[in-house]
Amino acid sequence: MDQLYLSNDSFLLYTLEAEKLSNHLNDPYYVAKIHMYKGIYYEVSTEYDSSLYHYHQASEIAEQRDSLPALLVDIYYYVSLLYESLEDTAKSMKYGEKSLKLALKDRSWSRAAYIAMGIADVYWGKKQYKQALYHYYQSKSYASNEKMPINFWASSYTNMGTIFIDWGRHLDSALYYFRKCYTLKDSLPDNEVYMHMHTEANMFKYYFTIGQYDTARYYLDRAYTYSIQLASPYYTSYFYKYYSELFAATGKMDSAYSLIKKHYHLEDSISGIEIKRNTEEIEAKYQSAKKEKQILQYRKQKEIDEARKQTLLIAVFLSTALLLLTFIFFLNNRKKSRKLAEQNVIIQKSYNEIENLIRESHHRIKNNLQVVSSLLKMQSKNVQSEEARTSLLEAFNRVKTIAVLHQKLQGSQTFKVIQLREFIDQLTDNIRHSLNDENRKVDIRTDVDEMVIDTDQSISLGLIINELITNSIKYAFDDGHKGEITVQLQRVQEDVRLKVTDNGKGFPQNFNPANGTSLGYKIIKSLVTKLNGQMQFKNEQGARVEISFPSPQKAA
Repeated sequence: MDQLYLSNDSFLLYTLEAEKLSNHLNDPYYVAKIHMYKGIYYEVSTEYDSSLYHYHQASEIAEQRDSLPALLVDIYYYVSLLYESLEDTAKSMKYGEKSLKLALKDRSWSRAAYIAMGIADVYWGKKQYKQALYHYYQSKSYASNEKMPINFWASSYTNMGTIFIDWGRHLDSALYYFRKCYTLKDSLPDNEVYMHMHTEANMFKYYFTIGQYDTARYYLDRAYTYSIQLASPYYTSYFYKYYSELFAATGKMDSAYSLIKKHYHLEDSISGIEIKRNTEEIEAKYQSAKKEKQILQYRKQKEIDEARKQTLLIAVFLSTALLLLTFIFFLNNRKKSRKLAEQNVIIQKSYNEIENLIRESHHRIKNNLQVVSSLLKMQSKNVQSEEARTSLLEAFNRVKTIAVLHQKLQGSQTFKVIQLREFIDQLTDNIRHSLNDENRKVDIRTDVDEMVIDTDQSISLGLIINELITNSIKYAFDDGHKGEITVQLQRVQEDVRLKVTDNGKGFPQNFNPANGTSLGYKIIKSLVTKLNGQMQFKNEQGARVEISFPSPQKAA
């Protein structure tokens, strides 16, 4: 396995040599293990279809043998990690649970601990914090049966504390786990710079979250000294962002603005490096495939030589006329094939360049919008008027809505349509964090069908949802009242139907949205008209707004 990280080609060569030996032995264990190694090789080479093929070949062989549970644990675990990379959460969880079940049955506690940690990280990525913490507690329980390395415990405590910070609940538990991680600091070797940095950064996160900015600055400075040793532009970029947020919170707006600009500038530079690296990986992938073909040709050289001899013998008996016609036909087709191949290369290159330009455009638009939204949020913290602060936060959310859309377009395959569920989940999460305060604790729930719509409709829909949620948070709930807002989006026959409801005070008597003079309702009415939609306002155990508009297929 170590050879994989030194040289992909050498790893493949050794694997193919081992495959020849395993074929002679005809041992299912070695045959399955070779398929697993080839799956790992193709995953590292980003050839995911080939990787899945070999992983499933390995699992089919191992599943037929009761004597191979330990190998099957590893196979399922690698399949789970691959599906997590492909963002297929359901399959990632399925194979992760299968791997964990076998590891527990085999009493392989260290494997079970790492597998449970991987499952927890999947839940964490989906913001399902309770499930993530549950599997981290399970991981700790399994690990207590064996002596685990310090890095395992340091990572566990760091991640558990950060989950509580992200969740925004039980911050005393976050401090408990960050302190446990900090106590391990003296046991870490000096060259573990990465872990030293994170132990200090953990304490910064906690004290910044609770508003103790002087203490937060102390730990941030200590963490930054370790990041300098790593000489990583990625970490430098994030420390610019941390310092910017700290300066903004303490009213040092000039410093905050300067550092947030540095953060986005460095982030753009990193993106450029990644594009170059991806290009190099594609070239390496091509060379790897070429070498693999040469290796296979070498293994079958004797068969090829025999085939050539037979071809020559047959060719001797062909008539001169037939040979001449065949040769002419071959030359003509070869010229056509070569010309077609050249044209395909040109077309593919042009397509890749256009796709990269479009993706880069969305990336830069997103970054510019993020700078604008950051400026609006910083300014909102610096104004005295509550009305002005509220207006700035509303403008921040509108800009952020469009920025989220361009972020999704940057990762899209077609750049024309948006996956609504992911878009709305991220949008509502941003609104929740920007508008909720200590006196207004509001849960925002989403129930969104899997569907895609075009970008113009996505912008309108996102802005409408932003305005409706903002109005509910502002007007529906008394201070201290525990509020709930539900956003439902469903396809009903040929229409898309949006419902936004809350359990607050409801609309005032004789409320008529058509006569509304606020900017929010003007925006909503304008966007509903643009969607060719219809809108209804009701009081039903709170406020209820229904908007329906033709789906993209009907609109077309």
